[in-house]
Amino acid sequence: MTSRKVVHRIRFELKPDKRPGRVDRRLAALRGKLPALWERAASALATGQDQLAGLALRRRRVLMRELDSLSLLLAANVPPDRVEPRIDAADRLLEASLSEASRTGNPPPKEPVVLELDPAVQSDLRRLREDVRNQPGGSAVTDQEEQGCGT
Repeated sequence: MTSRKVVHRIRFELKPDKRPGRVDRRLAALRGKLPALWERAASALATGQDQLAGLALRRRRVLMRELDSLSLLLAANVPPDRVEPRIDAADRLLEASLSEASRTGNPPPKEPVVLELDPAVQSDLRRLREDVRNQPGGSAVTDQEEQGCGT
């Protein structure tokens, strides 16, 4: 009887959820959710909750930087398993931010928390105020309140 040598073969297959295309789609989907955070900030601003609007805009900027960083990593062909946890974290931060910004009906705290907003966030806040003012029905934010915010 002749002896046959048995060679075990290992099959390397990529699971559907680990394909690089999936990572690109998840990143694009996350980018697509960013306008919702802008809208929630506008809603908070319209109800006079400037600090909440500022916080939402600050988080939006943080997420935009993170998404840009992730895009650069993907362009540099970093393995998807190193990028996906960061996409998951960014998604969780975005969902938490949207949830927090949706609480526009709550009364402001007795002693308002003052956030030091960087110039880019202050610029976003000014743009958002102008957008809210230009919408039909006016705005809940008065000129006096705007000047009191320090922007």
